[in-house]
Amino acid sequence: MHVNRDQKGAVPVFLLNALSLLYKTAALIHLKAKSLKPAGSGDALVISVDSLSFGGTGKTPAIRKIGEVLQAAGIRFAIITRGYRSRAESGSTEVKIDQQPGEVGDEALLFKEWFPSMDVYSGRRRVASIQKALKKNNRVILLDDGFQSTHIRRDIRIMLFNPNQPYYYLRHFKFLARGETLLFTLRGSAGPGIRGRPADGTYEFRIHRCRRAGGEVHDLKGEPLLAFSGLGDNRRFQESLAGFQIREFVGFPDHHPFSQDDLEYLERRRRELGADYLLCTRKDFIKIRSLDLRSTPLLYITNRIVFNYDLEGYLLKRLSIPG
Repeated sequence: MHVNRDQKGAVPVFLLNALSLLYKTAALIHLKAKSLKPAGSGDALVISVDSLSFGGTGKTPAIRKIGEVLQAAGIRFAIITRGYRSRAESGSTEVKIDQQPGEVGDEALLFKEWFPSMDVYSGRRRVASIQKALKKNNRVILLDDGFQSTHIRRDIRIMLFNPNQPYYYLRHFKFLARGETLLFTLRGSAGPGIRGRPADGTYEFRIHRCRRAGGEVHDLKGEPLLAFSGLGDNRRFQESLAGFQIREFVGFPDHHPFSQDDLEYLERRRRELGADYLLCTRKDFIKIRSLDLRSTPLLYITNRIVFNYDLEGYLLKRLSIPG
């Protein structure tokens, strides 16, 4: 059973197409105007990880994958993210490991926890963040969703594409396929590419590990679960749990700031359904861990992104590093 606590309803495709024309016209003029004077980024290589929808395609695990390649090669890099719905969103803030999601954003904290020795900046003032990163001798800049940052020189664009999400129509620009762009289509989705531009490959998500709230690894063995998430594409996470015994799935809005009331609602439903655990994603857990979990059996899952493309070889070659 699926329970949707996100009040946004589905919009008919014909209406999306009409809205898309208006959106694209205004957005294209805005983006082209910003691109007339692109800001420099010194000698750093700028990699922008983008999507053709407004969330849920996997930008966060893709940045983690790229970061792991760079870290293993000994390359210093910085990650720049927006900090959506956080107090840092309007500016440019260097992220510290002990901050809270409301201060810098859930994704920013995930990046800092994954790469504690690297620099992470949160906020819309991306040019300011790039300047800070350059002063700390970062060789690579990773832009989280640099789609609208046409005022910044982007050397590589890694574009994730899921045509099963109707909202991708709003960002379906033909000119995005030009330049040094790698286009990846979600495996199993409809369509090989965009407007005659074939995809360079496909990608998929795999469950990497399940942990208890205290961090201990937990091996799921068929226990009944109540699963929930607040992602850009909750359905995708729900479908990834097909091999588990899910009594009910509850979807929240993307970047939902979980409260103690939310947790009490979920715990009440868990008991009513006779489920052994609540189950969420790592991204959700980072916003829940500060709540009172003493009476809540909670597990979280980490997903990893897998490309059927030698992304590591491509990046090392682009950086002139022997594989």
